[in-house]
Amino acid sequence: MLAPARLGISTAIPAALGLLLAVTAWGHPSIQAPIAELTNRIRLQPQAASLFLRRAQLYRLNREFSLAWQDLEICARLNPAEPGLDRSRAMVLLEIDDPSQALPLLDRAVASAPDDHEARLLRARAMVALNRPREALADLDDHLARSKSPSPDVYLERARLVLSMESTDNQEALAGLERGISRLGPALSLEQEAALMELRMGKIQAAQARARSISGQFERPGAWHAWQGELMERAGLQLEAQAEYTEALEEIKRQKPEDSRAGAQVSAIEDRLRRPARPQDSHVEGKGR
Repeated sequence: MLAPARLGISTAIPAALGLLLAVTAWGHPSIQAPIAELTNRIRLQPQAASLFLRRAQLYRLNREFSLAWQDLEICARLNPAEPGLDRSRAMVLLEIDDPSQALPLLDRAVASAPDDHEARLLRARAMVALNRPREALADLDDHLARSKSPSPDVYLERARLVLSMESTDNQEALAGLERGISRLGPALSLEQEAALMELRMGKIQAAQARARSISGQFERPGAWHAWQGELMERAGLQLEAQAEYTEALEEIKRQKPEDSRAGAQVSAIEDRLRRPARPQDSHVEGKGR
């Protein structure tokens, strides 16, 4: 193994990865073909560190973590300064739930490439796992500022991280979502989360207005009415929730019978209509604001 003490990596890692390999599926056929192509190229260029790094990334995507780690070690022997090596090592460690081993690698990746916003995102996730939320929040904000096309999921991560902190700040969490919506457009996942956030803050009318504004983004009207029902139920508006669930049922039953999703959706909504109304969300205050 390559200088584990210098890399901050435990010598127990390969054994853990080997154990994981024993319970890992063979993988996805769509990834096997490019792995085979890289393997052929490696036979012709056995000193090309970048090829081992690329194959390791595919092995990781295929959840073949032991093979990924082996390729990363070969890459490190061939070129310890290979761009992306520390980040790739850390990604494997995060996949096997070892953030404490991943963190020093990510620290080094960020130090050597300050503009590597993906390394900052990974470090934020490692920080969250290690219960260091404020440092994680700083890295998330840095990632969002540096990334040209951030994923809506990162804005969701940020909002949920803010809410998980001791000094829960609903307004800051909502403001972060609004920044994402302003930058990316009305992404459905962000609008839904923002509506729920407005409910927690007692801004029921704002949540209802937001829900109406995104109705066209749902694939089917029934799905929108079902979500509206959930939203109204969380707000403690039981009559409105029942009406939305009923409308959702009617819409879904009008779908083609061969749609396999319809049966499951109908069952779920009928179950919701049969169950007693749940208590109003304790975070919702000041109805009608």
